[in-house]
Parts: sequence; structure tokens; C-alpha cells
Amino acid sequence: MVDRLSGQPTTPSVLAKKLRKDGTAQQADTTSLVRRAVAKAADQTYGLMLEVSQAKSETMTLDQAVSDIQGTPLLIELVHLTKGQGFAVLDAALQTALVQQATISKTTGGAPDDRPATLTDARLVAPFLNSLFALGPTALGAEGYSAQDMLASPRMISLRLPAGDFCVHRYGLSIAGGQGEGQLTLVMPVAQPDPTQDVPITARQTLSEPLQDAHVELSVVLHRVSWPLSKLRALEVGSHVPIPRHAPQSLEVRSVTGGLIGTADLGMLDGQKAIRLHRDKDLNVVSARSASPTPESVAAD
Repeated sequence: MVDRLSGQPTTPSVLAKKLRKDGTAQQADTTSLVRRAVAKAADQTYGLMLEVSQAKSETMTLDQAVSDIQGTPLLIELVHLTKGQGFAVLDAALQTALVQQATISKTTGGAPDDRPATLTDARLVAPFLNSLFALGPTALGAEGYSAQDMLASPRMISLRLPAGDFCVHRYGLSIAGGQGEGQLTLVMPVAQPDPTQDVPITARQTLSEPLQDAHVELSVVLHRVSWPLSKLRALEVGSHVPIPRHAPQSLEVRSVTGGLIGTADLGMLDGQKAIRLHRDKDLNVVSARSASPTPESVAAD
């Protein structure tokens, strides 16, 4: 560095050196945590050897994140009860390795499968992602997230997720001791500050009073099915849609914008169909104070 007045070289201050050193150390610690979490999740889930060779994070809009998707990778929706939705992108090499390890307990090496990803692939990959989120949630920025539905195309991401800024974490991976190279990308919404955090309690209470009588629209999802368009077009009055036996015990309760509020099971109340909300850890939209349904905790059809 050069002093602007004297033109003589200057020595960086001790504070500046420390700040740079601390920042580099913090980034190195985060990368180290991610590396350990990825390796442990792959090993615990399917006995696969995965090593993070590269790591990069940046912030971009949803449109930018979607436009960055190349080829036809496996896309999986990531859901948090309060933070919103994100998605994971697994390239063909990583997807093939995980599916092979889950089905035949080994990776065959060679070129990855060039077939389109399927719902079965997504279900086989989901345990790895959920294990990864459990082992390294803070380092990954994925605390409280879980892998949910497969997203059929990048366009589906734009339709399902709200616009905004997203944190994009890209990890280059060495597969099975160097048999192949893959990439995992995690895209999650930037955490928004709590708008009520700096508001005095009295003002917060005053602001909340007029909202108590506001009506909130909820959607209850019984089950999701994936059909070819030809089968969908053939639907008519009286057609049957198969639903698994466990579906009434795993309903999704979503807001009008599609955000997941909680889970519930189907039952009866006063002769009407009703749902009972589960005691999900992060559920903070509806209070479930008792095990029995109450008028405030059920939605009748």
C-alpha cells in the first residue's frame, strides 16, 4: 500500500491484518465443517465416499439462480416451516452415484446416466440431503430445512418459489475416491430481518390487535400424485385417484402462497371432516395447546 500524501509505502495495520486473518479463518472453518458434514452424511446414509473439493457461495435473485441451471439435473424442493422454500440441484454424476449406492451398494464409475431424473431418484437422494442438513445445518445455512418434492424442471422452480434474493452454495465433489466428479448446489432464501424486532412491546401489541379478526386462507394437501398429461386429460367425473393408506395421517397444511405451515392428520369433529395439527417443533402460526382438536385448531370441510 502507498501513502496518498507522502507517496511512501505503508505497512498494513495490526488491526487490518487481524481482520483479514479472522475472515479467512472463519471461511476456512465453515468449509471444513461442510466438508465433514458431506462426507459423514454420504457415509452414514449409503456408505458412499464423497469429498468436497471446491466450495463457493454467493447471493443472487431467483431468476439468476434458475438461469444458472445447466442440462437436466435432479431438482428437489427444500422446505422450511418459517423461512420458506429453496431447492437443491444434483448433477448427473452425483445423482447416479447416490442412486447406485442406494440400490446396488456400489458405484460402477464411468459415464453417468443420461436418462431424465425420476421421482424414485428423488426419494433415494432425499435421505442423504436430510442427513446432511442435520449434521451441518449452520455451516450450510440449512437449519430446519428438509428435502420434499422433486421439481420437474427449472420452470417449476419459478412457479413454486416466491421471487427474492437467495443464497447459492455450490460444492464440487470427488466421488468414490476419485472415480468421478459431481456437483451439489443448495439454494435457500436469504434470511429476512424480523420487522418487529426493534418495535417496543406495547406498540407491537397495539399493531397486532386489529389483525386478530383477519381471515387467513389455508390449503390442506391430502396427497400428491404425478401423472402423464394424457392421463390427466382423461380425468372425468367418477374417475378414481389412488391414495395411500397413510395419506390421512400425513396431511400438509399450507398458506395461500404455498408455504408449509405444518402437518396434520384427518379426523372427525361434530360430525364434520376436520384436521388435527401435529406438534411440529417449528410450528408458530397456529397454536396446538392440547392433544384434542379445538375450534381454533381444526379446519372443517
